[in-house]
Amino acid sequence: MIYLSKYDKLLKGDNMIKINDIELSFSNMGFFVTKEPWIHPARIIDSYEIIYVMEGNFDLWEDNKIYNLKPQSLFILNPGLKHKGIRKSDLPISFYWMHFYCKNFNEIGLFKLYHNAEFKNDSFLFRELMTLQQKNNLLLCDIKLAELLYTLSDSSRDGYSKVVSE
Repeated sequence: MIYLSKYDKLLKGDNMIKINDIELSFSNMGFFVTKEPWIHPARIIDSYEIIYVMEGNFDLWEDNKIYNLKPQSLFILNPGLKHKGIRKSDLPISFYWMHFYCKNFNEIGLFKLYHNAEFKNDSFLFRELMTLQQKNNLLLCDIKLAELLYTLSDSSRDGYSKVVSE
């Protein structure tokens, strides 16, 4: 297994950054907020998606498994697999969502679900990514995505108790 290292050389090419054998490309992201009853629609996407919950609780189904997401949960959806909500959410709901592409994703060594995933001031990294996306600075978005995945990879490797492997 290869873990991302903050000291690895970053190379930009073919719209992806390369870190060792892993290639990453940020696609897009947003912040979802609702005060109305909500259920995640059924869909199949061609990218990975990270969901980082800020407020509320909801369940997502993917690949015949149900995952309960709550504040400070970080969940990674896989491309090509159907996912959907299975019940209406508790209110209110807010979460960041981010799509990205990755070659050799499994080499990073991430878990699917992290509870109590704490980042710089909770959502700082996600807000920073949103700002970079609005400025159309996609190279920096790629680098910040790599930083996020490195942080998760590091916590997975060190076996932090805050990590849930499902």
